[in-house]
Amino acid sequence: MVKLAKEALLIVDMSNDFIADDGALTAGKPAQEIVPYIKDLATRFLAEGNAVVVTMDAHQPNDPHFELWPPHNIVGTQGQQLYGELEDWYQENKNHGNLFYTPKTNYNAFFKTGLAETLRNLE
Repeated sequence: MVKLAKEALLIVDMSNDFIADDGALTAGKPAQEIVPYIKDLATRFLAEGNAVVVTMDAHQPNDPHFELWPPHNIVGTQGQQLYGELEDWYQENKNHGNLFYTPKTNYNAFFKTGLAETLRNLE
């Protein structure tokens, strides 16, 4: 097995709309319970010089995606923000050189986001 020069932690769709009790498509308590673990892991990754990517659904109000799903993660809304302590953690670390925020309009964090290239270019 080849060891990568850097590792990356991807934090995917941990938004209020997917995690909070009143979120549009909430996973609820099970998702809420892993937040402290994710936060600790992300802190460790940055401290070790690795990358952390926050990737989040970013829909416009008229997104065709809403023909299949209730409106969620609409850009600029409270529902699209990171949930709870993760939002606090992100605000504290958002200027770190190894922390990346990647909005996405698709289930796939790599589809038309440039994320693969960002990860390939890590030193």
